[in-house]
Amino acid sequence: SVLYAPGSEVFTLTPLGRYDVASGSSVAAAEVSAVAALLLAGHPGLTARDLETLLGRSTPAAALRGPARASVNACTALRDLQPSIRCAATADAVASRP
Repeated sequence: SVLYAPGSEVFTLTPLGRYDVASGSSVAAAEVSAVAALLLAGHPGLTARDLETLLGRSTPAAALRGPARASVNACTALRDLQPSIRCAATADAVASRP
């Protein structure tokens, strides 16, 4: 399967301790790795396939149907493992609702 993680407008640190948004594969790799590490920290028995499934399901459905513009969602992936977690609504989540 394919996991899209375009790294579009990722909130990140910049030089001199400032925050900004950045886009590109380098921030996408860091973002996806961080979410995978977060999932593994709470559930160390997860396999690579488990992680791929959780990360893939966290991407808004609208991104999977058209050009991938949404990245993985950490809260959604965590909620799959622990349903009591509540995630704040985002524009991507609202747009992907039927």
